[in-house]
Amino acid sequence: GFVDEAVGIKNGSVEVTDDDGVATRVRLNSNDALFRELRDLNFGRACDALKEKTSSMQREYETIKGGKVQDQTVGEIGGFVKKLGEKQGLELHSNLAKRCLETTRGGGPPDGGGGGASADDNSAFMRGLEVERMCVEGGDLDKILEHLAARLSAGDDARRTTRLLALASLTHGGIPGAKLERVRVDMLRAYGSRVLPVLGAMEQCGWLAAREDKSLYARAFPAIRKPLSLVVDDVDDHDPSDVAYAFSHSGYAPASCRLIHHALTGSLRLIDDVLRALPGPHFEYTQGFDASDGSPAVVAVDARLFQRRRERAVGLSAAGGGIPPRRGP
Repeated sequence: GFVDEAVGIKNGSVEVTDDDGVATRVRLNSNDALFRELRDLNFGRACDALKEKTSSMQREYETIKGGKVQDQTVGEIGGFVKKLGEKQGLELHSNLAKRCLETTRGGGPPDGGGGGASADDNSAFMRGLEVERMCVEGGDLDKILEHLAARLSAGDDARRTTRLLALASLTHGGIPGAKLERVRVDMLRAYGSRVLPVLGAMEQCGWLAAREDKSLYARAFPAIRKPLSLVVDDVDDHDPSDVAYAFSHSGYAPASCRLIHHALTGSLRLIDDVLRALPGPHFEYTQGFDASDGSPAVVAVDARLFQRRRERAVGLSAAGGGIPPRRGP
């Protein structure tokens, strides 16, 4: 996700420029052994892993170079030669990490040449992360909307600005009507009439709402932010113990992950108030286990009971919804 945001992934591939200015488009998938190892790491930890691999290869090279060939076993030399075959992939991912660092730290050339991001782009990227952090923390909405207006004036991509608008609405209980109307006008000026269906769809699904409407979707996040510990201030990138590690630029733990954790630990009933704050119906069904034969086995799903609870939750009639026959898991 970060590589896509910072560099851009198209059709599963990314364009990487080496130190000589040569651009290469490569595919990113698990067929690449190094990418398979790095893809789920926090970005900072991935950079450390690349440094460790590079240093390890350098040390082995110095060992081979400093010793006598006759003193080296065939296995030692063959193993190092095999690692040299990985050098190309290591250089690729090192260049990719460098490109990402240029985006986050403002290291790109001012004119945007050489494949790097411009200073303005770097500043906008970091400011964008700060504003996202303000959103999830429930920070000053006026400052968030000021940043949004600045990005609209700068001609930023509509996908990014509408995403920020939705985030601001969902994390602040909606946007005051007068301010929301000004945002609509600004977006219409920036993108033309093509943005109107997008805003309409966002309102219809609850991603965008006026605060006066008291939308359940808009009120949900502020109500569950603290009870579910969605914002984590201290995250250890090297020895993570919290899912917020994956989102350490903002220290945010997705609500879905927190709910799954409570479900797996059997503590959903302890957060009943949180569940009631979430929009939409909900119900609980536990499948259970059967140890009658001496070994735990999953009990077959009682489809009728499951369906009845679901119908009560969503307000469907048993006659209209139909009850499926009892089936196994």
